[in-house]
Amino acid sequence: MNQLIQEPKVQKPDKPVVANKKQIPIPELVQTIKTAHGKLQNIQTDFEERTKKFSNLTSTMTVSFECSVSKEIINYAVYLAECFKGYKHYDQQIDLEQFLKLNYFSSEQQQTKQLQCPICKTITKFEKIEQAFYPHLITNYLREKCGQFPRQLMYNFKDKIFYPLHKGKMGNVQNSYFDQIHKLMKQNIQPQGQFYQIVKNLNVNYSFLFYNNCSLSQIKVMLPVRGLKCAHFEVYDLTALLYHFDKKEQSFKCKRPECNSIISYNEICLDIDLFNSCLKSYSFTFSFIYNHETKQLEDILEREKDQNLLKYRQLNELQEYLNYQSKIYKIVDQIYTSPVNQENTEEFYTKNSIDKIKKEKVNFMFCQFTGQRIELPCRCIRCTQVQTCDLRFMSCVLNQFQNPAETNKVLNVINYCPLCKNPFTKKIRPKDLALFDQVYVDVKMMNFLTVTTGFANITQNQFIQFLNNKVISRVIVKRDQESILKGRNAINRIFLKCPISKQKILRPIRGNNCVHAQPFDFGCVDLHQNGEIDLNDMKCPVCNLKFDYFLEDLYLKDHLEIFYAQQLQECEMACLNLMEGKLLIKPKFQ
Repeated sequence: MNQLIQEPKVQKPDKPVVANKKQIPIPELVQTIKTAHGKLQNIQTDFEERTKKFSNLTSTMTVSFECSVSKEIINYAVYLAECFKGYKHYDQQIDLEQFLKLNYFSSEQQQTKQLQCPICKTITKFEKIEQAFYPHLITNYLREKCGQFPRQLMYNFKDKIFYPLHKGKMGNVQNSYFDQIHKLMKQNIQPQGQFYQIVKNLNVNYSFLFYNNCSLSQIKVMLPVRGLKCAHFEVYDLTALLYHFDKKEQSFKCKRPECNSIISYNEICLDIDLFNSCLKSYSFTFSFIYNHETKQLEDILEREKDQNLLKYRQLNELQEYLNYQSKIYKIVDQIYTSPVNQENTEEFYTKNSIDKIKKEKVNFMFCQFTGQRIELPCRCIRCTQVQTCDLRFMSCVLNQFQNPAETNKVLNVINYCPLCKNPFTKKIRPKDLALFDQVYVDVKMMNFLTVTTGFANITQNQFIQFLNNKVISRVIVKRDQESILKGRNAINRIFLKCPISKQKILRPIRGNNCVHAQPFDFGCVDLHQNGEIDLNDMKCPVCNLKFDYFLEDLYLKDHLEIFYAQQLQECEMACLNLMEGKLLIKPKFQ
């Protein structure tokens, strides 16, 4: 019997052991690359050479600040090295951190020493990761100018001029006046027409609220201009102004009361102070605060926590709130700037007649879920009622629906529209509607609320009139952010009866142009509403200046309440003793 003879086993040499390289965290890589970019020599010259090549093809570039790979907002724009050297794709760009997260997150990827451009498929080889990228100087410069939520810009290669673009129909109008806008942006800035210079000229020594609405069209101002001889803060949006010149009249008297300036194309100037502030403001807010201490315009939502967010989620730590705010505002901005808002609004009011709207009970002032003012009225595409809620609250719901794991500290978890209770749907098939397209801003109602900002008694009948394109005569009352009394150190005397209504002053208000201590009482607004007086045609009985709206002085109101509570005997006049920011009210009998 043959036996199977086995060959002796040969001991194979062991494979050399390769030590696994430690995976480098993405934030560390980003910082390494940025630091290296700061030391690059001739990068400015090389980038300008690249720009010249593309400027021969087109003189402008639309900057959307969207990563071509992830579709997220760009924080730091880069090219891959071979794309930069080979003059590839001038208007498509990559966010460094987002690209690394997708293509360089594992130790195996970090050992290959090469990267492929997802746009043009060019291969870039390198020894050190910082050699693989070049910074996009234009985008990064504009990103720094535009703040946390950059909006789409038009950039001119040759003149290095840039300006924000309107959305939707107004964007089409803006594009038709490209040459006129470009010509004005090239003009020398008039120093007397700048916001901070006007503050200085008017000797304003207190903080105040500023609404960035076009005085002509009531749209949010993108390109702020005013007449060369205008001495007021309010401005016009250049696109709305050019449209007015083209379709209605070549020149007109300034729409601001008491201003005799003539507005024409050759008699306007850009307010670069306000322009820079607009670039860094949230695209969905109209309000600024002029901070007297810092001498700067600040977005109003940067000053205090947004109650629309806090009513949905419990947030105690400041950093936790800021992270959540950033996430929610990103959703808000995405919906607010959507081109379908106008289309969905028109469709809604085509389906719902004026008679149907008259029958509904609508609260225009306050969001029923937060108790806060409705500034961005929205509803879902399945809603059939006119009633809206504020977009910031709705965005909290959308965020929670999109990220169900983030229900920690949510006060009321829901996965449906809070207005109509219809459920939201997630996009599964290509034809399904994306989540953020299921909610839209009611453009008509937003415009109505914009022109009535601060008005205490908005009625449904006024909205009907607005829909019928009828002018509504109204009085606007805004809350004063900083009483004019706080900037004084003196003794002032005020009458305790309103110079207009002759009633006791309980809620002190003043005209927006008034700088005197003497207030009026809010009751005069009620008299106007009842038709007993007409505040629109009236001038201040103290300073004889016309008022566009009133400011409610909450600082004086609080002190008057204390004063009235302490007085046993009525008096007609009071002395305001203002010393080092403190107010003391003493009675003065006549």
